[in-house]
Parts: sequence; C-alpha cells; structure tokens
Amino acid sequence: MTSMKLTTFGERFEYARSVLNDYTHADVARAIDVTRATIGQWAKKEQANVDALSLNKACDFLKISLSWLITGTGPIRPDSASNSKSLPVINWDDTELYIHGITPSSYAEVSASPYMPRGPRSYAVRIPTDNLIEFAKDDTIICDPDAAPSNGQYLLYKTSEGITVVSYIELTGSRKHISPLDKNATPEQYNPDNFIAVINGKWYP
Repeated sequence: MTSMKLTTFGERFEYARSVLNDYTHADVARAIDVTRATIGQWAKKEQANVDALSLNKACDFLKISLSWLITGTGPIRPDSASNSKSLPVINWDDTELYIHGITPSSYAEVSASPYMPRGPRSYAVRIPTDNLIEFAKDDTIICDPDAAPSNGQYLLYKTSEGITVVSYIELTGSRKHISPLDKNATPEQYNPDNFIAVINGKWYP
C-alpha cells in the first residue's frame, strides 16, 4: 500500500507508471500510440478527461484497473482470474436487440482483457464498415449496454435516421450532443432512447 496522496487522476497515473512499473512517459506513449506530450498532459490532470480508447490501452499496458485510475477506489490490480471470462460476439445488426434482452441466435466468444471494465451483459462486436474515424473495418470493440454514458466517451448509438453508428458524446452546458464517427452521418442532440452501449475499448487479439 502506498503512503502517497493519490487524489487526482494524474497522481494515480504517475504512481502506476513510475512506481508500479518503472516506465518513462516515452515508454507509455510508444506502447499506446500517442505522443509523449500527451502522456505529460495526463500526468497533470485532475480528472480523467482523456481519450477513452487510449486510456483503456494504458490500463492494459500498466496492468491496472481502469476504475481505480479514474476514481481512486477499488483494487489497483484486479484479480485477473476473476475477470478473464469470455464475452459473446454480437452481430452488428443485433446490437439493438441485445440491449433489450433478446439473445441473438448465434454468437462466438472472445476473451477480453482482465483490466477492461465490463458489466454482466457486455459483449464484443465487429465494426462492419471502413467509414469510421478511429476504427477500421473488422476491429472488435467491447461494449457495455448497462453502463451510463458520460462526456467524452464513445458509444454505440442509433441515429434519428435509424442507423447504428459509433458516436462521440459531448456535454455542452446542460445539453448532450452526439457526433457520429461515420462520415455519412451528421451530429445531433443526444436522445437516451437511442443509446445502445458504451464502448469500453478495442479488443487486441
């Protein structure tokens, strides 16, 4: 147990990086494919307002719990044995059905990182298109339909036109907006009825 005061996101990140793992900023930046300046900025942040996918990759690399890094609560290094269960892989067209409790007729399984947060109904889904910024066709993403969406996260979302997309949620004042990563979709005001799942990260085989 550390005697350091780890009250901010940056302090916890620095503790995990330098004390638990003895990595430099450059080591982490190289491992998760961001700039060293980005990691330097993380170290100074009060809260975890950083890119969600990079954050998940950092937790995998540092072998720490995302929940602890963000909130400062819970175990720093979760028991991998209790978190290593496999997840169903859902067809892209079945994601909306899955959130309503309808089990698709067929699915495979994929093992997710023990350091990636997920709920009892989390699943993996493969990206069916190459039109998305940040994701490539056939990338596998881990989704949690029971998680509450928050500012800066990526979501699976059904647009007002009825199209399932990967979107970025932005909080502007008291209003939330959805910015689809699909180049053919347009931003719109967030409607909780159209929420499908929070994207917790990308699966790396």
